[in-house]
Amino acid sequence: MELTYYLDKIPSDNKVIDSVKNNRDNAYFRLGIIYKEQFKEINLAKSRLDKLLSFNPDLAYALPAKYHLYKIYSSENSEKATSFKNDIMLNIP
Repeated sequence: MELTYYLDKIPSDNKVIDSVKNNRDNAYFRLGIIYKEQFKEINLAKSRLDKLLSFNPDLAYALPAKYHLYKIYSSENSEKATSFKNDIMLNIP
């Protein structure tokens, strides 16, 4: 296959790009919750939720991700819990 074949497959329509981003954000959020709640793999949960936040997701994903990270870090008595709590209180309407 030629390079142009693959380049033509890259989406350029904003609706398609937004859909791909939403699917990615949803997947990272669900993985974080599954690792936290079902498998009790806290490090994997933190990793997925932190990665999700690095994508600057919509508030619908950012707020619950920050809340779950706050709960995780609170249970570990980590100072990061305070950081997430303050972020939620100051930046989320």
